[in-house]
Amino acid sequence: MNTGGLSQRRLGLKTIPAFEEEDLVNIKWWANQKTKFSDIMNKILTFREEVEWTKSHGDFKSFGNNETNDITIGRNHEGDLEEMSLRIDVRNIDRKFVDESLIIAKELDCLLLDTQGNLFEPIPANLSNCIKTSDAFRFVTDPKDFLDKLEKK
Repeated sequence: MNTGGLSQRRLGLKTIPAFEEEDLVNIKWWANQKTKFSDIMNKILTFREEVEWTKSHGDFKSFGNNETNDITIGRNHEGDLEEMSLRIDVRNIDRKFVDESLIIAKELDCLLLDTQGNLFEPIPANLSNCIKTSDAFRFVTDPKDFLDKLEKK
């Protein structure tokens, strides 16, 4: 499951709309956030190693395992965090990865944005609900039922 990204908190929770896919690309979520890329990178390195293929890239880093759980961050030309996304493998939930990711999101005063465009506070119960309603979770739980329902759409 890919949560889609982390978004700087801007709206009261009761007024948060779902976002369209093009909003995910066009809105500069981190434009007013001044968090040093290196600070976030160092926090992530306390619980995940950098993926080898991003070690030579200065403005883009990925940590963890690109096949299971990973966090990807991007830097702007000023050296600040410009984007951040995480992916959680619902086949085998890594609680330490989830907990540490939620801590970072809370420290940044972010909301999580799932792939359907829904924003929610970075607390375990909200993330759990997001996972339970995801296509990835439905597929892992019962692949045949998921595929049968997909064929009927």
